[in-house]
Amino acid sequence: MKRPARQGNAPGQIDDVLAAAAGLVGSGKYRIAIRQLTRNDAALKHPTGQNILGNAYLRSGKPDEALAAFDAALALAPQFPEAHCSRGVALQEAGRQDEALAAFDRAIALRAAYPLAHFNRGNALKALGRAEQAVMAYDRAGRLEPAFGEAHLNRGFALLGLGKAGEALKAFDLALRLRPEWSEANLGRGTALERLHRPAAALAAVDAVLAGDPDNGDALVVRGNALTALRRTKEARAAHERSLAVLADTPAGLVSRASVLASLDRYEEALAAASDAVERGAGPDGHFARASALRGLDRFAEQLEALDTAVSLGKPGGAIHRARAVALAELGRFDEADAAFEQAAALDPGDARTQFDHSHLLLHRGDFERGLTAHEFRLRLPNFAFGDRATPRWQGEAIAGKRLLVHAEQGLGDAIQMLRYLGRVVETGATVVLAIPAPLRRLVATNFPDIEIRDMGGDYADFDLQVSLMSLPHVFATRLETIPAEIPYLVAEEDLAATWQERIGTTGFRIGICWSGNPDYRADRYRSIPLASFAPLAVNPEVRLISLQAIHGLDQLADLPDGMAVEDQGSEISDNPDGLSEIAALMGSLDLVVSADTAVAHLAGALGQPGWTAIRFQPEWRWLEGRSEPPWYPTMWLFRQPSLGDWDSVFAEMGRYLDKLWRESGG
Repeated sequence: MKRPARQGNAPGQIDDVLAAAAGLVGSGKYRIAIRQLTRNDAALKHPTGQNILGNAYLRSGKPDEALAAFDAALALAPQFPEAHCSRGVALQEAGRQDEALAAFDRAIALRAAYPLAHFNRGNALKALGRAEQAVMAYDRAGRLEPAFGEAHLNRGFALLGLGKAGEALKAFDLALRLRPEWSEANLGRGTALERLHRPAAALAAVDAVLAGDPDNGDALVVRGNALTALRRTKEARAAHERSLAVLADTPAGLVSRASVLASLDRYEEALAAASDAVERGAGPDGHFARASALRGLDRFAEQLEALDTAVSLGKPGGAIHRARAVALAELGRFDEADAAFEQAAALDPGDARTQFDHSHLLLHRGDFERGLTAHEFRLRLPNFAFGDRATPRWQGEAIAGKRLLVHAEQGLGDAIQMLRYLGRVVETGATVVLAIPAPLRRLVATNFPDIEIRDMGGDYADFDLQVSLMSLPHVFATRLETIPAEIPYLVAEEDLAATWQERIGTTGFRIGICWSGNPDYRADRYRSIPLASFAPLAVNPEVRLISLQAIHGLDQLADLPDGMAVEDQGSEISDNPDGLSEIAALMGSLDLVVSADTAVAHLAGALGQPGWTAIRFQPEWRWLEGRSEPPWYPTMWLFRQPSLGDWDSVFAEMGRYLDKLWRESGG
């Protein structure tokens, strides 16, 4: 059978042939286009014909044949910008990014106003790790062709890679105006919103993605993160577990997998996934993921090393410098941590998380002027949202005759610590209403009978102003030397105290102990202490250990070391809606309170009760740097871990000190 003869064309017909071939490529009929062009001598001798042929090969997955066609086109017409641009795409497909970039640059040199060439140039720059230049290329493409949705989309993802979530959000919004149901744009938008600490909006964006693609692993990751921020923990875990089942087995997918595993506190698995990602070429993102897993494993020196590697490989944005700062602070390298926070803030001045985390270091070092200002940035984070968003926040201006909502926002201990300011708030002449968690309500009502007490979960739109208890040090311009430390600023109910005095009696040296915080608090593992660690306090037979523990950790009472006894005071303490009032009353019958860094320690301090508080190696900011006597509580003494996790040394020191006190007092 004879092969079909090659086709010739009458003068003027070549344009029709090329238009038809271009139409076939545009409709996805690549094989037909290739067949028709390769059988037409005139088309093969025409630069446009070779360019169309190259595009047909390229779209059918044959980059080598495509390159040959584009080279043929350029041999026929060296100044052909479309062929240079198309050739660049083929070089990208072959993994030859530097050559691709040169091809796009040549196309732009021949035609400056060439949106597609600028767009493709952005893709090449992004692949080469030059994200800032990629953003400029995408921006140029979008300006030349405002309806170029892919340019806005890719610009958004490049900006996310640079840690510029606010600018990325604007780019994704532009893309969605052009294509309102665009799944990729909604995914980018959700990612940007989640990083901007707007979890409700992020959830809506990724739910739009998942409605059409329920197995989209990246959308499930963002959904889990957003639900976590919204404290919808059960749903968040479900989304994260689902994402683990569907994330792509690629370097980027492994990085996402590591992030999810870390959020589920499965740090060993997270480290394995991140390390695998690094080995498979994930680059700086893989090292950043390794750092997150290492932090969860308390391997701070290795975390810092991984972060430094990511920085050296070009990981951009403020988040990595914020992570470096936190790691440096954990290692006690405070000057370097301060500099890293400043670098993070310079890269992203509006990032509330950076400012909030920096405030902990500043306050820990006693810099209340800068620290309290930075601490206010927490109110921009969803985990600290409370009250009515439309109600202005009190900044310290005159408010006589105004209605002021004062509200708690963090833990019970934080609220107890800052109740010291409540009398000063009342002196402003405002009508003060206090929203406080239920376990504190009776105790606060006893001590502040003229203040209306409300639940934490109500309607707060009927106020002129609002302020958080934790913002009061800032409102009153507190400095280290002006901390209001007059105690007691809380007192127990007299009748309750008398009842407990009769019940506890006066025999022995009575030590109230509290060893465990709320395990739902993610940093609880650093502050809660095994009850058995308190054993050195019980070596003297005259010592009585009396439980002040409520709800959590009570199971440890059934498994005490030999020779250690702890007196359990029953449900009045352990499971009582007004348990803090009962504990406050009981403390009046004690000689000493020894506690983990929990609300019980703060309560003892607020009551003026002698107390010893066991704190971690690098403790919360309120205990300050290197102090044994906290300025907040004159009757409290701090015992610090000499190294992370070393509670044995803490309680051995307490035991020696207790024995010394006992001997010096004559027993």
